[in-house]
Amino acid sequence: MKQINIGETFRQDYRITCNDMDSEYRMTPESILNLSQDTIAAFLTTRHLAAFDLQKEGFTWVLSEYTIDLCGALPLWRERLEVVVSPSEISSFKLHFDYRILNKDGDTVITGTSIWSIINVQTGRPEQIAEHCRVCGETAVRHPRIVVKAVSHSDIEFKYITNISDIDFNGHVHNVSYLKIALSVIPFEMSRTKIIKSLTIKFIRQSFIDQVLICSIEKDAEVLSARSSISNEQGQEVCRMSVTMQDVESRDFGVLVDRN
Repeated sequence: MKQINIGETFRQDYRITCNDMDSEYRMTPESILNLSQDTIAAFLTTRHLAAFDLQKEGFTWVLSEYTIDLCGALPLWRERLEVVVSPSEISSFKLHFDYRILNKDGDTVITGTSIWSIINVQTGRPEQIAEHCRVCGETAVRHPRIVVKAVSHSDIEFKYITNISDIDFNGHVHNVSYLKIALSVIPFEMSRTKIIKSLTIKFIRQSFIDQVLICSIEKDAEVLSARSSISNEQGQEVCRMSVTMQDVESRDFGVLVDRN
């Protein structure tokens, strides 16, 4: 029987490339989401529970909720880092993976949680995780319920047509694409002086290639925060996100060069 042990850890090393950085050489939120998911996928592969394993039986993993919390300086281009993931809580249909990103000095700079479920590919219905693997150990953490308030009005609204570059191995729009869509309205000058302090995103339903998505953004005038909602043309909400930003000091680009 395939097995997951609650509380165990899995580690994977990375290096920030040009595809992982913004205009100020800092690691992007999209890269944080990508690398944490990649590490979780690598862990599941060691348990014969990767998506390509489940797809042979007509099932797959889907991500429903995800958080990012910045607790140190964002890694820079060419910096080596380590992503540590740990299955921390399980219910009948949901498996929580906590993650940490450590910089080259071993300090934790980013933390977060992601929530995963197994669904039947044909019906789209969730499956009990215990039907697919054995879970051992006691739940070490009880996570608070993740809440993202609905957008009450639109300060910004725009349409986006999904394309082939948005599609993942499941044949629907990759969750990183939703993050890119919602963050694409940040003004360039603001992106140079502000970074994301925390982010929460809830994935509600799937969307596919050549669909029109409508992104509505509500800004908080008093603090650097905003809420986003992405819906399809039928008015069905696809995902919902909240983000808080903070000021950041300018970088000394001389520290970016790794001579080793």
